[in-house]
Amino acid sequence: MAAGVLSYAFFGGTALVLALLFYAADLLCLLRARLRAAYCLLTAAGSLTIFASSLFTYFFMSDSLALKAVYEHSSTSLPPLLKLSASWTGSGGSLLLWLTMMTIATLAFRLSKRHSMNNERVPGLLMSFFAMAVLAFTLLADPFRQLGIPVPDGSGQSPSLRTFWSVLHPPFVFAAYTTILLSYAIILGRRLTPKEEPHSGDDRIF
Repeated sequence: MAAGVLSYAFFGGTALVLALLFYAADLLCLLRARLRAAYCLLTAAGSLTIFASSLFTYFFMSDSLALKAVYEHSSTSLPPLLKLSASWTGSGGSLLLWLTMMTIATLAFRLSKRHSMNNERVPGLLMSFFAMAVLAFTLLADPFRQLGIPVPDGSGQSPSLRTFWSVLHPPFVFAAYTTILLSYAIILGRRLTPKEEPHSGDDRIF
């Protein structure tokens, strides 16, 4: 079981690294106005990010104590709802939660503007940059770090966090951060974008 967890942890970390590379390539394509390629790269980066975040949450729900974050912030005796909240207690889990929200917001914005992205290229570029920055910090936090030794149980969640509000508070806070950054990207992007841009058939995503 532990060997399987460690191999899956490797896949989670690798997915985040690949997502960072796809985000960088997405930014480059946006700068060069290759919007169809940029959209495909963003979709790949988003899929890898959501996969890694889902895998991290699964480790907590399945008591995978071989993962350092699970050992430090959870235990086998916690009820499922508190195990879920424990998954975003540490720095790595919190950043993964924020990264997931940034990814979903970026994908939703770019998808909604796919037929007129030439006029929304700057906001899209800013959102991808913000998401890539959060992803870089997530990699530095190393959420998939392995414990390295077998343990019978985890350290458990802090008593002050064993409340229903710990399930709601972090998602609402990071959703607010994401909404602020998206609003900032849209407002600043539209101020920096000329009123009219020459249209090219290659600029359309579809």
